Amino acid sequence: LAGNLGDLQNRKLLDPHPYLEVPRAVVHRIEALFTEVEQGSDATELKLELDRWDLFEYYQDRFLNLFRRKRL
Repeated sequence: LAGNLGDLQNRKLLDPHPYLEVPRAVVHRIEALFTEVEQGSDATELKLELDRWDLFEYYQDRFLNLFRRKRL
């Protein structure tokens, strides 16, 4: 556990994102989830993560565009 924490600190993933005020690791995780959903995965986990960090409003347009594209 200490090694993992040290790795996250060394990669600055625990530092706050410059304008979202959440750890950088959270933003990386959300970006990865967006990629997964764009490739066909279910969006439930992405929505839960956005809600968990109170970021849905920030990502709302991008999230909803995932479904608009599928209907076109």
